[in-house]
Amino acid sequence: MFKIFSYNSSKAFTLAETLIVMGIIGVVAALTLPNLNQSTNNKEKVVKVKKIYQNLNDAFGRATVVYGPYDAWFINDSTMHSIRRKNDRIYEVI
Repeated sequence: MFKIFSYNSSKAFTLAETLIVMGIIGVVAALTLPNLNQSTNNKEKVVKVKKIYQNLNDAFGRATVVYGPYDAWFINDSTMHSIRRKNDRIYEVI
């Protein structure tokens, strides 16, 4: 005749199957997390370099406003003396 209840068929996961799946997820997570952390560190470095570039560009812009165009800053100067004056002018604006 007909069976109303079937006790032999399984409709849920066993403990062993669940533990195996959790183990696989743990291994994949352990392999993935260091790469994500390294990617975050690289992005932070890029942001810091961009900020430094922006600050230097800002300082150069302010020095240009105060002292005029860059090409006209040092006419008929010796090389070392002109380099020192260029640095001094940029640091004065910062």
